[in-house]
Order: sequence, then C-alpha cells, then structure tokens
Amino acid sequence: MIDTTSIHPFAACAKFATEFLDRIAAYDLEAAEAMIDVNDSGADFASQFPNPEGFTYCPVDSIKNWVFYVVAADEDGFCCDFEVPFLEAEFRPMQARFTMRHIGKELQVCYNGLVPS
Repeated sequence: MIDTTSIHPFAACAKFATEFLDRIAAYDLEAAEAMIDVNDSGADFASQFPNPEGFTYCPVDSIKNWVFYVVAADEDGFCCDFEVPFLEAEFRPMQARFTMRHIGKELQVCYNGLVPS
C-alpha cells in the first residue's frame, strides 16, 4: 500500500514507478514484487521479467525518454501504465500495467502485467 496522506496519488504513483524501475534494473525481482499488493496478471511475477542476458534493464537515472500514463482516474482509483526501458536502443521498452485502488488514504497496488509497447 502507498500512503497518500502527504502526497497527491498521481505523484505517489510516479514515485512508485521510478522506485519499481530501479529495482527491476538491479534485477532485484523480490524487492520489486514486494512493492505490489496484488498480482492480477495471471502469471508468476518473476517469470515476466527475463534474466538480463544480452540486454540491460535501464535504471531511472539513465532514462532519456520515458512514457508514463495515468488512465481512467475516478473515485475508486486509476490505472497507471509506464515503460520498462532497456539501455540498448535496439530493444523496444515493455509496458508495465498497474491499477491503483483508493483504500482510505492509501493506494492498493495491483499489478496487471507486462506487455510489449
């Protein structure tokens, strides 16, 4: 759950996204998965992120261009989709999809999956 008592939910989501990307870039899948409250993807979390052999997940401080969407915001929450980029330019980034559900002053983080962008 993400506490939103002192930060706007969209800003909290952007902060979540950058921290998530840094954990993926470090290939610390256990730490990335620990940021998620519910896995709604229908698959094991770690199986969706291949071992970086022949490519490199891009850390946030190396991202040159990045796409981050807040979609379908309402009183129940919103969807948040963002790119999971690679350092190598020849690889298209993946798209991580999340649903953020308002529960009081917190956001429940629901992982919906990783898809090609």
